[in-house]
Amino acid sequence: MFKQLIILNIMFLLFCNFGCNKTFTENCMIDRYYSSSFHKYNNGYRYTQREISTNFSEEDFNQLFKESNLSCKEILTKYFYCNICFLSDKEHIISYNGNKILLESTNSVIDFTENILSIIANMETGALEYDDFNSINP
Repeated sequence: MFKQLIILNIMFLLFCNFGCNKTFTENCMIDRYYSSSFHKYNNGYRYTQREISTNFSEEDFNQLFKESNLSCKEILTKYFYCNICFLSDKEHIISYNGNKILLESTNSVIDFTENILSIIANMETGALEYDDFNSINP
């Protein structure tokens, strides 16, 4: 039992140190935070995931993106390695290197997702991810 607790503690510490931006997760309530199970390892940056903060709800992000069969949440978390803090009073994205980009408010989760994808597509690593996503989901 004690050995299992030690292993769980080590796993938790590794997740917090390598999976997400500590400052970000400390400012997001746990019941409003969606942690992606997808990581971009060996990306040459500090973090293996991006962090998004939005005023939209998790339910809003379950909306299908344009004419795809994928939800906005699925696209951002699975294909672009993003964790999401929902129902936040501020909107931003934190990149793999820890840079924070402030976002303008939108009235639509589709517009919000398009904006995020546009920002990611203009990042060095993000451009490759964006091309890969578009080749799989034309």
